[in-house]
Amino acid sequence: MQKSLAVLHDIPDYEDRSQKLESLKNKLESRISPKLISAFNTHTLVDAKLYSQIFTDIERKDQLQRYYTRAHKTRLVKLWQTVQTGKAEQSMTEWLPSFLDDLTAMWHAEVKWCSQVFSDPCDTVGSMLAESLMGLEPPFHHCLAKSVENDNSQLTSLISLRQAVVRFGRSLEQGLVSQGLQSQAGDEEMHALARAIHSPFSEFQLTYASLEQDHLLAELGSISLEAQGFMDTVGVISDSVPKLYHLADSAVGNCFTFTDGLGFVGLLSALESLFSSYLSRLDIVLLELKSICRLELPSGSQAVALGDHGEDWGEAHNAFRLLQCCGDLLLKFLAFQSNLSSSILSRAPQLQLSPSPSPRTPVSHVSLHTYNYLVEHRPAEYQQFIELIYQLETSSTVSFLAESQRHLVAFSNGCHTFAFDMLFASLKEKLLRIPTLKEWRGESDSGGDSIPLPSFTLSPLTYITQIGDHLLTLPQQLESFTSQDSSALEYALKSSTIPFSSDTAAVSPDHEPDVAFRWIHAITEATMQLYFQQILDIPHLSHQSALQLATDIEYLCNVLTALEVNPSVNLKQAVVLLKAHPEQYETTVKDENIPSRLYTRVAEIRGIDI
Repeated sequence: MQKSLAVLHDIPDYEDRSQKLESLKNKLESRISPKLISAFNTHTLVDAKLYSQIFTDIERKDQLQRYYTRAHKTRLVKLWQTVQTGKAEQSMTEWLPSFLDDLTAMWHAEVKWCSQVFSDPCDTVGSMLAESLMGLEPPFHHCLAKSVENDNSQLTSLISLRQAVVRFGRSLEQGLVSQGLQSQAGDEEMHALARAIHSPFSEFQLTYASLEQDHLLAELGSISLEAQGFMDTVGVISDSVPKLYHLADSAVGNCFTFTDGLGFVGLLSALESLFSSYLSRLDIVLLELKSICRLELPSGSQAVALGDHGEDWGEAHNAFRLLQCCGDLLLKFLAFQSNLSSSILSRAPQLQLSPSPSPRTPVSHVSLHTYNYLVEHRPAEYQQFIELIYQLETSSTVSFLAESQRHLVAFSNGCHTFAFDMLFASLKEKLLRIPTLKEWRGESDSGGDSIPLPSFTLSPLTYITQIGDHLLTLPQQLESFTSQDSSALEYALKSSTIPFSSDTAAVSPDHEPDVAFRWIHAITEATMQLYFQQILDIPHLSHQSALQLATDIEYLCNVLTALEVNPSVNLKQAVVLLKAHPEQYETTVKDENIPSRLYTRVAEIRGIDI
């Protein structure tokens, strides 16, 4: 009758005949459907083939699928509930693998059995399993949310649960491969099955950035940066560096394990928070070290002692150990950035992305162990992710974690400033005392009958010889610091900024600056600048005192020359002004082309009217 109607499509009573045919089909279906369901439940192959063929002949394959699904869905839902009630004392991470193992066994058995009954066994079983998973009671995603509701390590538990689900998806795929049926699986049915397997995790994957950030900051809190004393603090910082990057590496692993790499943008945000929090703590530690080493000068105090900063090179050694920590941080950060790019690019082919860059869309092959939740829930974010991948593939200038890198460089520069302050502290103490030295309080030029001594008979005062001795020990001491076989220290010293090192006027043109010389130059430059400032702060100098100060400056200039550093123009000009006879002062100024601010101030100090 069905075949006849296909031929008699244009007869007047076609609709009546069609309705009568449908009525007969309905009666036939109602009669054999109980037997069909029974055959499905008992896996009676002969009956299942017979009744399935009847449904195919009467063009009701959709109904055949529904009966097959109904036959197994009830059993699966009951199994779901039984597992939960029977293992109520266990966590979901403990009982879920058992449930999935049962589903895997059922999948393999059903696909094998259905291949003898249906022409499309993969799609038949896949559709049944997808609908069954979506119809679980209570729903999978509710159980998932409840299981991690009060979990202190929420992300860890979610990853463990998703790993079980991923293994389940792989087992389903392997079942198709082992039976040679993978090519028969329809994309639409497999996509629906993949969605049913993985969608319970989507709401958590969409919040991966905050989950990872909370996890990282909690783990970071267990890394101590507190210690007693300078040396122990540097040791604690050194120990914390590999722990920090272990956390960062684990976060990358979490991203690929939990989101298949689709949460990469969120990972970058979480990593920025990790590095920001860690470096902020280091900033506080650095402030505490400055306090411990008494390097902070009280406001308004210029001529006070800064603490006992004698020739203790041990503290300077600790400061360079801190710089080595900075180099370790910087080198590991560069390696981490590179590995981060390589990791996401190596995983890109597994993310089911099409090769065309504009636009890039999922390819037709469907995997059961992954699911692209971004395409469904946040297509704009997915497009952002795709563009990021494309930039990495086509450009070598793309870098991640720019804000963290800036913070890290700033911290390293701060540590170099701290190390510089450590090395300069003893010199600074001596220099700050210069304006108040008693040697400047000699008799006035206008009183007494004393005869001024000629300048060639004067010797440098103790303060300047101590400064000179300290400077002359710098090459040996710095060589012991900078010659260590440490790539981290070498990188830190070469890549960071040292105070006063930007001024190049003092460097001899024939000298090839190395790391040690950069530090020598920085310290000598600071010495010259502060010395010059303190000279201008001296209240009064007699003619004899002026000659003494000129002698002191010349001594320092000789020391600088020995260190292959050119004395500053300011100091040379100060020597000229200090040696000038009062009656010839203005003539000397004109001949030497000395700035008005300098010659005016020196004239005030010497009591010369100009």
